[in-house]
Amino acid sequence: MRRSPVVVAVLSAALGISSARAVETNARSWNDCLKAPDRSCVLNEAIDQVYLMDRTDRRAALVGSVAQTFAKAGEIDKATQLALQLPDGLLVRITVLREIAAAQARAAHQTEAQATFDTALQLAYGWKDALERGEILHAIAIAQADAGMKAAADVSFDQARQAAEAVRIVAEKNRIVIPSPESKLARLLRSLAMHAAEQGDTTQALQIARAIRYDAATRVGTLLALADVQMRAGISPEAVLDDALVAARDPGSNMAQWPSMRDSGIKMKGSSANVRLLCDVGRAQARAGLKGDARATFDEALQTIVGALSLAPSATALPTASANALADIADAQREAGLKDTAHETLYRAAMAADATTPDSLRAIALARVAEVRSKAADAAPDNFARALAVARALDDRNGAWARQTIASSEASAGLRDAAAGTFAEAVGLAHDNGRMLREIAGAQWRAGFVREAAATFEQAMATTMADERRTPLDVGELIRRIAYNDRGSELLAVASPTLRVRLLEAADTVTEPLARAELLSAIARVLSN
Repeated sequence: MRRSPVVVAVLSAALGISSARAVETNARSWNDCLKAPDRSCVLNEAIDQVYLMDRTDRRAALVGSVAQTFAKAGEIDKATQLALQLPDGLLVRITVLREIAAAQARAAHQTEAQATFDTALQLAYGWKDALERGEILHAIAIAQADAGMKAAADVSFDQARQAAEAVRIVAEKNRIVIPSPESKLARLLRSLAMHAAEQGDTTQALQIARAIRYDAATRVGTLLALADVQMRAGISPEAVLDDALVAARDPGSNMAQWPSMRDSGIKMKGSSANVRLLCDVGRAQARAGLKGDARATFDEALQTIVGALSLAPSATALPTASANALADIADAQREAGLKDTAHETLYRAAMAADATTPDSLRAIALARVAEVRSKAADAAPDNFARALAVARALDDRNGAWARQTIASSEASAGLRDAAAGTFAEAVGLAHDNGRMLREIAGAQWRAGFVREAAATFEQAMATTMADERRTPLDVGELIRRIAYNDRGSELLAVASPTLRVRLLEAADTVTEPLARAELLSAIARVLSN
């Protein structure tokens, strides 16, 4: 699929397309790149896919992605040349300019960096969508702060806050946007609140946090983080914790009631389950020395679970109780120092786990109870052994899924050797299932088994590529699991060189040029040069 650099240069010139790549005639060939891939040769191949195509928004997004990768790698000239291809009316141009300015600052080119930041800001100030404008300005402010431009960053942070305050969420008929505008706004406000707190303005931080609507999880999390700030400063956080408790109870946190969902015309099931939020509030109350409030909050969490308060759980009540939710409460009570209460809740969780159906879910519930018991040094029977016994009686597909989850619980409980063995069992059962292998690899990675995850990803790649039933979605999802992860470079650093090659070979099977270029650009982000 690779074109001659000379041909690219000639055709690009004929079409009036300016590019860094078009004149780079001494670049490595694609065949050489496949044998020993690095960031530059992969980005060059990605750009080769788009030079001769129409200037669509999708193409611009790809060019912008490549430009950002070049900028982050310190290749400012290449990033700047690509930025010239991006019209002012696209959001990606502002993002690229921000990355170029940050790179210029890292290279000690302060005058150029300031000028580039100013160009990005002028475009951002004119952006009509208030939410997108707030996100852009916030990102620029962070980059300015990182570059040591505090005064300019403070102005940008304030402009971002004003934009966030101007956001009005309106649904589009028969259309739902993911991530939702409510969640995006909540994350922006959380970041702005924490910035205000870092600057010592707790009053403004609380005002911003209390402005978070709909997304109860983000509002509660922000208020709890600010409560911790107050505790470190010697200020009582009781009032803020009361606000967090009210937010955790908010029935409006049900996503089905959010404006972008409710008014879209699309029916959607929602859940207002708030057990974990209540647990988080209870933990924070205990940290603040409010043990009585913590007990009451945990009791409220228990009351949300049908059948959980039966002193001796009955056979009819148990199936309606959630073993995982009860285990979460017991874990929170343990962390809060309420040992006896935690033991009682954990007993109920174990009984609920025993009553869980089907067996695949019962194995997972038993493992979660075992995890909490291990953390609590509870001398009760070994639920991990029972969970594995149930999992080993399942078919290969369900058995692999159950073992993967049990292994994650074992790792969380600190039983690393046991977790490694259980993960290995899961991999063995899923040896011919590329999709299942990629899920197991992801679980290993999250559990801290980085080398094992790299090996499983490589096996998943080989299995997927050998499967005649694979789809472009399978290939793309597998590549993205690594390339879109912030720790992707870490994984490839410990992986065998074969995994890098396998990633590129998989992308090479995608026939649509822009889709192939998008995957190559993603892979380049996690490659070293």
